[in-house]
Order: sequence, then C-alpha cells, then structure tokens
Amino acid sequence: MLFLRNNRNLVPEQLHKAEREPLFGICDAALDAVIHASRPRAVIGIGRFAHGRAQIITDGQVPTAYLLHPSPANPTANRGWADTADQTLAPWL
Repeated sequence: MLFLRNNRNLVPEQLHKAEREPLFGICDAALDAVIHASRPRAVIGIGRFAHGRAQIITDGQVPTAYLLHPSPANPTANRGWADTADQTLAPWL
C-alpha cells in the first residue's frame, strides 16, 4: 500500500490515529488469514513495522524474523541488501 499526504510518502506510523487504527485491524486480519491458510515455517517482516505487526499477529505461534527494508530514503540500507536477505532467509530455506 502507498499512503500519500501533500505528495509525500507516509509510513503507517505517520498516519493519524483515526486513519491508522481501523486500517491495522483490517490488515492484521488479512495477514492472520493468510498465515493460517498457508501455515508458513516463518514470517519474515521486511522492515521494523512489518516485523512488529507479524510478531503481534503470530503471537509466538509462528517464528518471525526481521529483514532490513531497502529504502530510497536510506541508501545505506540498500548496500549489500541481497547478501543480508540471503543470510536472514537461510535458516528458513
């Protein structure tokens, strides 16, 4: 999903609470349904936000891992991203 305000990208934490809370409920329910239907070995959150939501939804029932989100806003995050992703995902492959 993409959220824009004044032509600028907003991360979910930047949404007003009145916008954010209903959205979290809908998205959390959808992710929970996908996790239960697919029964993955692990859920990998790409970025801190996604990882945090995955941890809340899985409630320890499915292992979660964090993978740094590649971002144009943080060029450092893009350096060596493929290698970092390979290392993060290796235990689950």
